[in-house]
Amino acid sequence: MSAPAAEAFQPLPLRHASQHSLPHTTRVLVNLSRQYHIPSVFQSSGATSPRLALICWLLGETRIVTNDELRIVEVTDPDTIWRIQRLRAECWMTTGLPATVFPDGQWCDPGEEQPPFRHWAAFAGARLVAAGRLSIHERLAEAPGGHLFAQLPVAITPPIASLNRLVVHPDVRRQGLSRRFDDIRLAAARAAGARTVLAYWSRVTGLARYRGLEALGFRRVSDFDFFNEPPTGLVTAMVLSWPPPS
Repeated sequence: MSAPAAEAFQPLPLRHASQHSLPHTTRVLVNLSRQYHIPSVFQSSGATSPRLALICWLLGETRIVTNDELRIVEVTDPDTIWRIQRLRAECWMTTGLPATVFPDGQWCDPGEEQPPFRHWAAFAGARLVAAGRLSIHERLAEAPGGHLFAQLPVAITPPIASLNRLVVHPDVRRQGLSRRFDDIRLAAARAAGARTVLAYWSRVTGLARYRGLEALGFRRVSDFDFFNEPPTGLVTAMVLSWPPPS
């Protein structure tokens, strides 16, 4: 099936910016920074080049967190899961969802603090910057969004894994962090014996997320989208199937 319509133009990620891709005014400032030497800008940002450091300074950024600095761990303690629930609201509001969707400043799903739900979190130092969830189910009706997939003419063989609630803070986006979370969670699903993995894509996560799921082998299983419960709104159902172990 064809991919969804292209999203609005995305700005060039800072880490991919080059002098030739920048507006003329910025190129002039880059050249001036070299002429007059602005070491404080370069040193404080953590950027890998003076050019990138100046761009971050112009945009009000003070620190670049690179993928290599991020530590991803599975978490089970209630305090960290509560922090994840608050991170969801913070991240989703950056996509245009109104704060009224999160009256308590968080997004919590019933029972997610207990098995079969598992949570992974990414930290930059002590700061929580990304999170993702996985759950394994024997019955489709128990899986998050299972009622959506039950309406589709697609074979779903248990055990069923559900890949969901991935959020990445804007400060660390476009660094491949979503793929790292997917690889970790899919490995855990395989280890648990899952035969089918469910995912649903929402437009608030951007077309890159859809392409990322495709690259992992997920396929779209419906010509139409479903209206899911908030905050995701319209979602596209996607499925990844694995053969039985040999």
